[in-house]
Amino acid sequence: MASDSTTRSRQSVPATAGASDALDVLVVDDDPRWRDYSAEPFLRRGDRVRLVSDGLEALSLCVSEPPDVVLTDVNMPRMDGWQLLRMIRARPNLAGVPVVFLTSLDGDEERLKGYQLGVDAYIPKPFHPDELLMRVHRVVRRRRQAAETDTAGTLRGDLENVSAASLLSFLSVERKTGILLVVGDRVARVFMRDGRALRVEIEGETPPVSSRDALMEVFGFGTGQFEFSAERVGGADEIRSAISALVLEYARLRDEGQR
Repeated sequence: MASDSTTRSRQSVPATAGASDALDVLVVDDDPRWRDYSAEPFLRRGDRVRLVSDGLEALSLCVSEPPDVVLTDVNMPRMDGWQLLRMIRARPNLAGVPVVFLTSLDGDEERLKGYQLGVDAYIPKPFHPDELLMRVHRVVRRRRQAAETDTAGTLRGDLENVSAASLLSFLSVERKTGILLVVGDRVARVFMRDGRALRVEIEGETPPVSSRDALMEVFGFGTGQFEFSAERVGGADEIRSAISALVLEYARLRDEGQR
C-alpha cells in the first residue's frame, strides 16, 4: 500500500504511450484501497501518479506542480471534493486543469452543481480500470482542444451523468441565454434565451421536424457530450412553451409508451 503524497516511479511504458504523451495524474481519496485501484491503470500505462488522502494535500501539490488531471473523491476529511474543485477553478494557473469526480453521487441536482462549478466528468464507483483510463484520457484531450476557446459561460459534461431533461431544466431555472450543443449519435443545438428554448436543430433529421418535436427527441438522448455556451441568441420563439411543461409532457408520453 502506497503512502500519501507519494510519487510512484514509472513502470514499463506500453508501446502506445511514449514519454511525450504520458500524463501527470493526481489521485485524491481518503480510502487507500480506492487510491491504489484508481492509480493502477495509469501506472500500468506509464503515467506519473501522485497519491494524496484529502483536498488540502491535493491543493498544495497542485499549487507547487500542477498536474495534467485531478481524479478526486467527493466526501473526504479536511477539504472535500467540492471545496477542492472551487479552489482549483479560482486560481488562474490551475483553472484549466481537468477535474474528474470518482464518486457514488447519483442525483442529477448534485451532478449539475458539479458541472456548474467546473467539474469535467463524473465516473461512478465502482468502475473498471480500463474504462477509467479511457474516459480520463478523453477528458484531458477534450479540455486541451477547448483551451483556446473556453469562456466563463461554458458548461460541459456527459449525458451519461445527467439527463438532458434535468440539464435543460437547470438552464431554464437559471434563465440562461446561449446555445446548448449535444453530440451523440446525432448532433443537436438548442437555442435558449432567458431560460426558454426558442428553437432546436438536429443535424441530418429527415424529414425535418418542428422545434417542439426536436426538443422532445433531445430529452430522450441518453449518451453523448453536452456543452452550453453563453452567447446572444436572436430569432422568434418557435416552441412557445416553458421547458418545465415540456419535460412533464415528455415524461407523460414516455410513460404511456411503456404501458
